Amino acid sequence: MALACLQGCAHTDPLLGQPYFTAPAQTANDKATVYFVREYRLMSPQFTTEVHVDGKSLGELSTGGYFKVDLPAGVHRISSNKTSILTDEATRQFDLPVKAGQSYFVVDQDLWAEPKDGFTLGEMNNNRYRGAMHYFRWALLPADTAQTFMPKYRLAKSE
Repeated sequence: MALACLQGCAHTDPLLGQPYFTAPAQTANDKATVYFVREYRLMSPQFTTEVHVDGKSLGELSTGGYFKVDLPAGVHRISSNKTSILTDEATRQFDLPVKAGQSYFVVDQDLWAEPKDGFTLGEMNNNRYRGAMHYFRWALLPADTAQTFMPKYRLAKSE
């Protein structure tokens, strides 16, 4: 009986066996490299974020995972769907302008304090959990900041 309960609670890590992040290679002169990152979550790591670029699905991004996408210069429409124990989020959307030859780190974050850093993309969602506010956002982080934590992240399988 106890074994059956444990098996029911277990879930397979979709990032198992996937390569860890390495410092970005030189971005092609005619493209921008965009990393979509889902920060590690202690609560509800089994939930995923589905990411779309210009209407095309990249797939589902698990906690601790990232997608690497080369995009032409210009403005791209990003949308995502995510659920968690705190919120059943509707689609979040924002425009992401990129320049050829540049790298960008777009990070899906859950925060316990309201961010005031100016990195939020689109609208931020929030909800209460055990009496405290919890904030959900996509953030465009500076490359030097993102590269300090990226080595523990794994490349997610895209569609």
